[in-house]
Amino acid sequence: MARTKRANYYELLQLGPDATPEEIKHAFRALASEWHPDRNPGDTGAAQRMADINEAYRTLSDEARRADYDREVASRYFAEQLAAHPASREGLGLWPMLGGDAAHTGCSSFPAPAAPVRKWSYNARGRVRTSPTLGADGTIYLGTDEGVLHAVRPYGAKRWEFKTGGPIRSAAAVNEDGSVIFGSYDGSVYALDRDGNKLWEFFARDGVHSSPVIGADGTVYVASLDGRLFALYPNGTKKWEFRTERRLRSSAAVDSSGTVYIGGLDRKLYALGPGGQKLWDLDTHEGINASPVIGADGTIYVGNHGGKLLAVNPHGWLGRVKLRWTFRASRGIGSSPAVCNAGNAYFGCRDGKLYKLNGKGGRVWEYATGGPIEGSPAICNGESILVGSTDGKLHAVGADGKPRWVLELGGPIESSPAIGIGGTIYIGCNDGKLYAIGDGKQ
Repeated sequence: MARTKRANYYELLQLGPDATPEEIKHAFRALASEWHPDRNPGDTGAAQRMADINEAYRTLSDEARRADYDREVASRYFAEQLAAHPASREGLGLWPMLGGDAAHTGCSSFPAPAAPVRKWSYNARGRVRTSPTLGADGTIYLGTDEGVLHAVRPYGAKRWEFKTGGPIRSAAAVNEDGSVIFGSYDGSVYALDRDGNKLWEFFARDGVHSSPVIGADGTVYVASLDGRLFALYPNGTKKWEFRTERRLRSSAAVDSSGTVYIGGLDRKLYALGPGGQKLWDLDTHEGINASPVIGADGTIYVGNHGGKLLAVNPHGWLGRVKLRWTFRASRGIGSSPAVCNAGNAYFGCRDGKLYKLNGKGGRVWEYATGGPIEGSPAICNGESILVGSTDGKLHAVGADGKPRWVLELGGPIESSPAIGIGGTIYIGCNDGKLYAIGDGKQ
């Protein structure tokens, strides 16, 4: 009988890729007792099964062997995904920062799963309110309220983790070289290499809630809670800083010209030039937590605490900023909209509803979930909109406003979904887990 393939070690021990050493030992003892040849007289397959279980245990119980095995399986898994979806080699399917890109549009070219199933879950051992991001090698990055940034292999095994001195509410940004940049409430912005080693640390003087964004020239933009927006060179030294009048929880959005947009709790939406000079500001009359989004036509979308979603033309008549339209929901907006090329905007609200607005700000439809929506939606191939809710469910809604499916997870969801190769959905949950959701029909 042929030996079991190495890719089945976790399945052999009936464990998930995030199994602890204690769980591995317990599973081995139980299975060894069940499959020992002395307990299975006359069963010619029991000896081979026992040999396979022993081989799996020898590998997974040794830290170095397990790390080598995880790398091998991750590489094979990702290669298979690329082979199945060759367009990903051209950059499709990557989600390297909040909202998938520097404009935070929240759009993916992949369709949503038709029949969603949980492919795996990873226990981050702490509340996950950040949004996952994806590296070019398929690694998933996410932080926890316990101050740990986790790097997770594409099939759900831990790659490494990095401990900071405060909660992480900042979604990591992944550079083209595989380095990872994120902020912590301990007041620092960190850059790590692809293996989790610290490259540099920038002290922002106050906690960092903002998610870093990386511009086309490699400049890193990130804000601190004391109202400062920093532009950092790729080596972590300060390029410039801009001070707002109150705290900053928003993340910057950057357009192709290098113009930077950010909203503050001083109620203003700011536009800054590549050198940090203020181009204009717009009073939205309520504080802004959400990150601005830049549409394909240059329109800036941002929501505020008063429940207004604003669409702004940054290059109006005589170069003046112009408000295109506003829409008021019944409660505050704490997250960013997702905007497709057709000019439609989708956003979640603390009234528990997902809204679709047309290019003129008119309501096309609304879809009710069972709890306030804190995370941003994502658009899959222009056909399905994904949004998590504090009702503990991930909702998939068609562009026509009709529900496609609802998948219950293990607790309230404040994280925003990230879309990977083939439409695999990655989302964090307040139960302390990262979930990977795929299509059961594939």
